[in-house]
Amino acid sequence: MTSATSLLIMIAGAETVALAAGLCLRRPLHRMLEDQCGGSARARFWTAFFGLLLLMLPVLAVAQNIPDSFADQPQGALLLGVTYYGTLGTAGVLLLLGFGLWRGARWQHNLQIARASSHHHRPAANAEPGLAGGGKP
Repeated sequence: MTSATSLLIMIAGAETVALAAGLCLRRPLHRMLEDQCGGSARARFWTAFFGLLLLMLPVLAVAQNIPDSFADQPQGALLLGVTYYGTLGTAGVLLLLGFGLWRGARWQHNLQIARASSHHHRPAANAEPGLAGGGKP
C-alpha cells in the first residue's frame, strides 16, 4: 500500500465519523439556530458553516498525526503538506468569516436594542427637568 493510499484511507475513516455526526446533528442544530438566529436563511448558513468545519477538522487531525515514516517520503511530505495547509487555510478563512459575521450580527443586535430602549425611555415633549411624570405639577 502506498503512502498516498494510507493517507486517503485514514482521512476517509475520519470523514466517515464526522459525516455521521454531522448528519445526526443537522436537523436539531438547524431548529435551534432558527430560534437563535431569527430566521431560516440564517440558520441554513450557520448549519452549512458548522458542517464544513466538521468535515475539515478531522482532516487536520489526521494530517497532524501522520507517522514520521510517511512524512519522510518525498511524495508523502508533499501530499501531507498540501492536505494539511490547504485544509488549515480554508478552515481559517471560514473561522474568520464566521467571526466577522457573528460580530457584525451582535453589533447590529445591540444597536437595535439600544434604539428600542431609547424610544421607550424618552421623556414627554412637555416634560420639565426633574419631574418624573413629565408636564407641569
